Amino acid sequence: MAVGDRHRNEPQSAPLLPDRAKVILQTLESDHLDDTGKTKVPERPTKQKREQQRTLFAPEEHPVMDELRHLNLNNLPPLAALQELNRLKERLK
Repeated sequence: MAVGDRHRNEPQSAPLLPDRAKVILQTLESDHLDDTGKTKVPERPTKQKREQQRTLFAPEEHPVMDELRHLNLNNLPPLAALQELNRLKERLK
């Protein structure tokens, strides 16, 4: 097998592919930069911003759920913790 035969099956544009990719990347990057060099693409929302968005189809959360989240049962005596849970249970009825 001759040296030139080894590359006959490869497409002719293969060596140009990285160069073409660089040109495409530069074009995309220049399309998204303003005159000062800052990006025109808006920032992605942070996790906190995404969590604040309400869904259209989910039911509203019961107010007792918020109380339950903020209830620190570890700082209550056992009887007081049971009484607090019973009070929240009654509110759910």
